[in-house]
Amino acid sequence: MGNTLAAANSQTPVLSPAERARPVVRSGEDLPTVVPAPIPEAWIVEGYPQANAVELTPGGKGRCSSGLWTCTAGKFDWYYATDEVVRITSGYVHLRFADHEQIARTGDVVAFRGGTVVRWTIPEYIEKFWVLGPPPTLLARVSRKLAKLVRRA
Repeated sequence: MGNTLAAANSQTPVLSPAERARPVVRSGEDLPTVVPAPIPEAWIVEGYPQANAVELTPGGKGRCSSGLWTCTAGKFDWYYATDEVVRITSGYVHLRFADHEQIARTGDVVAFRGGTVVRWTIPEYIEKFWVLGPPPTLLARVSRKLAKLVRRA
């Protein structure tokens, strides 16, 4: 998602340092509109899922980002580069993590670890609010890879 959505959406305001220091409340017409956020074709397993999103709080320099995401029916694999927490605000999805399957419904909160791949099967339509952790540092990426190697041994 990242900064490409903010750049694509001309309604996304750029906050000054002083504005970033205080809470921002957005509602109704003040909310930025979602823009197309296509799922990479190589990730799509079945159907023609159409995704849209908007970044509400831009990340960067060790900060989390957040936003809204919608998607129509389809099946795809999602590759998580960073940690992400989502709250399903409408609809439901079947999630497959390696050998574990679970359904996330309206109101559910799901946490995904960076470096994982999750198969999303959306029967109809889904909306979610997302929070992405800051991109992992080089040290964090090396530590995760070492931990995977140790688990395999």
